Amino acid sequence: MKYLLLAVLVLGGCAIQNSIQDIESILLSENQFIKSIHLGYEVQYRVFTPKNYSEFDDLPSIYITDGQDYIASGKMPRLMNKLIQENRIRPTIGIFIDSRDTSDLLKNRRNSQFACNYQYFEFVAKELVAEIDLNYRTSQNATDRAILGLSFGGLNSACFGLLASDIFNGIAMQSPATFPVPDLIKYYEQSEQLPLKFYISSGSVKDFRMPTGVFYRAIKNKGYPVKYQKVRGSHNWNNWRPLLDDVLIYFFPSKKVSGTDRKA
Repeated sequence: MKYLLLAVLVLGGCAIQNSIQDIESILLSENQFIKSIHLGYEVQYRVFTPKNYSEFDDLPSIYITDGQDYIASGKMPRLMNKLIQENRIRPTIGIFIDSRDTSDLLKNRRNSQFACNYQYFEFVAKELVAEIDLNYRTSQNATDRAILGLSFGGLNSACFGLLASDIFNGIAMQSPATFPVPDLIKYYEQSEQLPLKFYISSGSVKDFRMPTGVFYRAIKNKGYPVKYQKVRGSHNWNNWRPLLDDVLIYFFPSKKVSGTDRKA
């Protein structure tokens, strides 16, 4: 009897795991490739589409830098599917941009891509967005697009706010490492107020908490709508992963979700 129960538990666990993998294989594309004129090299990305995707039009979209890590460590496609099925967010498309060299995945280009790199901005804003809008049922309204990143990727999101507010209204920054662009706050303070909405988070231990707080206060004083979450944790996925539902609900809430339905 003991062995029979063990077998049932093992097989049940395998069935659950296979079910999750089946969901992801259906809703998350294989790697797709685009040769960037502006970057001069090939970039790969994967696209999450909601269940019953063909029934929808004008879907909002979120572009995720370090997309390979948001898939593997953040489990974000699984979360998006869950939140859509629970009617907590609108059906949404996720574009997971891989920062690695397609010819050698051990080489990561994120450090050069994310520090307000104008060529990377041109690639995403002019090449990748056009490719996605051509091939997927996306809304082409900037209020229905957000860009998300962590650490240097958070800095990248802030740079896109300055450079591409006509394309991305949603700016999501997890533990942003803003030090490579020391004048970032000044640029925001000196520019006219742009049509942007911010999500910012930081951990409480060794996680750029102080500069993140300074940036948050600067854009809040400028009058931008912003949600700021400071949580226990450090610069790792134990901090970032639990906040992804807040990011998605903040930018793409379903009609049933009210302000009181979100975490403080």
